[in-house]
Amino acid sequence: MAAIPLIEAAVAATKKALADRMPDVRSSHLSEALAAALGRRTHASLRAELASHRDDPLIERLNDESFQSRLDELGYQVDPRFSFELLKAPYIIRPSDADFGRTERQRQARFRENLSEPTDLIGHRHGHLLALGREEENLIPSLRGNDGACRFFKDRGIRWWQAGTNGDDSGGMRPTRNMVSSQVACVNFVRPLASIRHGLTAMLQAVDDDVIDVVQIEEGGTKSPVEFEWIGLGHALEGPGVTSRGANSTSVDAFLIARTPAGRRAYLLEWKYVEKYASKNLGEGSSGETRRLRYAQLYRESPSFNGKAPFDAWLFEPLYQVLRLRLLADRMVRNREFGVSDAKVVVVVPEGNRAYRDRVTSPWFATAFPNLTLSDIVRETLVHPDGAYASVSQSTLADAVRQHCGDAAASWGTYHRERYGW
Repeated sequence: MAAIPLIEAAVAATKKALADRMPDVRSSHLSEALAAALGRRTHASLRAELASHRDDPLIERLNDESFQSRLDELGYQVDPRFSFELLKAPYIIRPSDADFGRTERQRQARFRENLSEPTDLIGHRHGHLLALGREEENLIPSLRGNDGACRFFKDRGIRWWQAGTNGDDSGGMRPTRNMVSSQVACVNFVRPLASIRHGLTAMLQAVDDDVIDVVQIEEGGTKSPVEFEWIGLGHALEGPGVTSRGANSTSVDAFLIARTPAGRRAYLLEWKYVEKYASKNLGEGSSGETRRLRYAQLYRESPSFNGKAPFDAWLFEPLYQVLRLRLLADRMVRNREFGVSDAKVVVVVPEGNRAYRDRVTSPWFATAFPNLTLSDIVRETLVHPDGAYASVSQSTLADAVRQHCGDAAASWGTYHRERYGW
């Protein structure tokens, strides 16, 4: 059964899609039938609820039978094949959107069977959570121990992503216990490739075939061919006062610099796993004004965007993330950080995560570019889309590494195939 967030924009967009499909039904009758589909007695009672759910909207199911029954009462004959799941509207959440996350949590629960068993109540209830104090088991074996990923993060002052709902209690000093963490998945994938001959190069060549090799990133007394939670040199995009990596700033999940025939190219990797996003407008209230002050002028002056879309259209995740990463990439090129002459944002997301790939949360973009995927819409806004942005799956990158590196990547490849399926 399909669903929508209980906000005015979602109700209005759903009604518009219904009106386009059922032009013979009066507007007021569509409103009443939609209210019935959402479990409300009248349209007036539905509207009375909308304002109270604006900041933290409920997700309400759309009942096909209730919708059809109400229209029948109002004297209309409805196509019995009608289903909200088939309706083309920007806020519709389909059951398949949740299937991928559920499947991957089950996959991780099976993988946990060979790891330590949680003893706390939260861990017992959720099979994809590791035992407290054993969070390093979330890392590929080669990244555990004194000189592993935790040391890498500590040396750079990076805090690991944490969530109180998971019961995480390390204050960011250890990885989350959540086995579907995209940060952990990114580190597990990319960091070991630094120790596999041509591993990182093979990964980037799956994105651009003109990559020659990967260069070392030297900054603040550290040196590595890949960095995590990177905010750029000096300070974050948010201003000189923001210098911490991994929290409250625009940061890149993984950052690399490649050598190409044209010079150095930065790669800003945004890593996704089970993420999906509701249509929440981040432009509302004082926080929305802060976002405009920080980024609107940068957007207008950006050499990457073609100006087709108004700034406020971007204030819906995950488009908002892509916007800020592209603005960070612009700054890197403008300042010639590490000598780069161009930079590319790469979203890495599983092919099966259709909720991320296909759902457009911004009403403006959904209306302006109907029936396009998220990646296609981003490309429509760029002056040079091929050079500025790409979307690729983990499976595509993993296959390239296996093919190029052979036996040297065998244990790495086996781990990822057994744990993640890519």
